[in-house]
Amino acid sequence: MNQLLAKYIFNEASPRERERVERWLNESPRRGEELERTRERLELATRRYRPGMFDARRALARVIGRRSRALFPRVAAVAAVAILAVGCWFLFAPSPRTVAIAALEGETRVCELPDGSRVTLEGPASLEYDEGDGREVAVSGTAYFEVARDPRRPFTVHAALLDARVLGTTFQVEGDERTGGVLVREGRVLVIPLRGGEGEVLVAGMSAACLAGEEGLAVSPFDANRLSWKTGEFRFRDTPLREVVELFNRHFRVALSLPDSLAATRITASFDRPTLDEALDIINQTLGASITAE
Repeated sequence: MNQLLAKYIFNEASPRERERVERWLNESPRRGEELERTRERLELATRRYRPGMFDARRALARVIGRRSRALFPRVAAVAAVAILAVGCWFLFAPSPRTVAIAALEGETRVCELPDGSRVTLEGPASLEYDEGDGREVAVSGTAYFEVARDPRRPFTVHAALLDARVLGTTFQVEGDERTGGVLVREGRVLVIPLRGGEGEVLVAGMSAACLAGEEGLAVSPFDANRLSWKTGEFRFRDTPLREVVELFNRHFRVALSLPDSLAATRITASFDRPTLDEALDIINQTLGASITAE
């Protein structure tokens, strides 16, 4: 694949080869990054590459300088081989292995990254990262990050519509090709929209959202219940009971039956990692209701 990428970068690929590379690029957000890494290795190895050839003599002249031309006939062969070897190492050295993890619909999956950070996926969602580092990842769907602090190496999350960069904090990234969002539970997160517009630094309790086809970010406080799938914490303040039941149905994966007469009833309550029975007992006793699972 590296040889094909090199031809693609230098515009020497046939139409069929270009189509193959572009299809490969569209399979994952990380493929574009791999293409850029290959481009950087090529530039470092060749610097003044000409289409169709690698000019070892020119490269050697740059290495030893014009005043060393008298030595050229005696060392050209050895030096050219060395330069070609270096160029080939940069071009064909294996990239770090990409680790791909997926959570299916209704599944929650936890991933420990090499740097000590932890990612929890709420399916359907996926995560990709290089096994040797883990400070740069790509996600699709909903992912909750608990990032190990490292002031020397920022942690970067790539989503379809935005990037998020931190040193060490707790936050959630949501989105796909149509929408993107970041919710910050602890610390600070820099969110950068990829379709244009200014980036924003978010602090705890803030969120940012963006839409495909639109520039910039919409910044606002967020409802803590959007994190309840991970935290197990529920906060209701004058909330219609219908919304409470809908959230419980998603979180506990049940089908609660709510009488129409109670749908508009509002409650204020907090629950910290309750079981479904514990939460329903409190609500039923408070309201004199009988909400049950079907």
